[in-house]
Amino acid sequence: MTYNQVLLSGDINNVLINNKYITLGLTCKKYSPNENSNIVYASLRVYKDLYKNNKGLFFIGKNVYIKGYLNSYSDKDKKIHNYVTVTRIEGYDFESAAGPVIGVDYDGVETWNGKRIESTPSTPEEQAEMEELIKSIIGDTDE
Repeated sequence: MTYNQVLLSGDINNVLINNKYITLGLTCKKYSPNENSNIVYASLRVYKDLYKNNKGLFFIGKNVYIKGYLNSYSDKDKKIHNYVTVTRIEGYDFESAAGPVIGVDYDGVETWNGKRIESTPSTPEEQAEMEELIKSIIGDTDE
């Protein structure tokens, strides 16, 4: 289950190469009930190795429909910066030439092909069940 998943569409207006990721600027139409032509700018991140293997998807002026997850961080001045880590674009799953890309996000959460792998600790009941399964395989060592 993904809690912070977002879907965005718009035109790529900027491509900036950083150390670990590529920052993309996206120009989106602002939602408004009176249909004004206001726009919103979004900041997107794509991991560098995924960008290199999928360069043809990212060029200025291209209209894209992206899927990703919302992230943020607070800088030394306590200013909050929001961005979206892209996991999918126009129905295309990112691929790496070397197979699945395993990494670590800015807050220490592991990623698989750019998608966060959130861990959930097992409950005491699940732990007891696993211990019983292990005992049935290797035998009870208390005997």
